[in-house]
Parts: sequence; C-alpha cells; structure tokens
Amino acid sequence: ADGLIISTPTGSTAYSLSAGGPIIQPYIPAIILTPICPHTLSFRPMVISSESEVKVQLLTGGEEVYLTIDGQRGELMKKEDMVTV
Repeated sequence: ADGLIISTPTGSTAYSLSAGGPIIQPYIPAIILTPICPHTLSFRPMVISSESEVKVQLLTGGEEVYLTIDGQRGELMKKEDMVTV
C-alpha cells in the first residue's frame, strides 16, 4: 500500500472514507485501519477495539516515508522506526 490511515470513528468519514474505509458511528469505541491504494486484496480496511495498541514499523529503507498526523507537517521516518498508537 502507499500508506496507512489510522483513525477514530469521528475521523472515519473524512480521509479514511475517501481511501475506501468504513463509516463508523461516533459512539462506537473503535480504531479504523485503512490502507491507502493497497496492491493486494488481502490488505483491506479493519475495525479494531479502541483498547488495542497499534504498532507500525518501517521494515525497509530506500524510499522516503513520512509520518503525518492530522495532515500537519510530516516527519521523515528511518528504517526500523516504530510508531505506537
């Protein structure tokens, strides 16, 4: 995929929806994981418990990868960097 959107139910009707993610009622305690332009049918949007801890790690190098939060300035990630949500 070209990226991953991690959103709350309130954010589910914004960028996540545009990328093919589901609409979730705001009162449901959930986290939505929506891949951006996935290259395989096995990487689809997921809805998980808001109690879950999501860890995303950059395993490969070579391409520039940025962490962007709420559309603000991106932070360049390096190989092996991990983000926990």
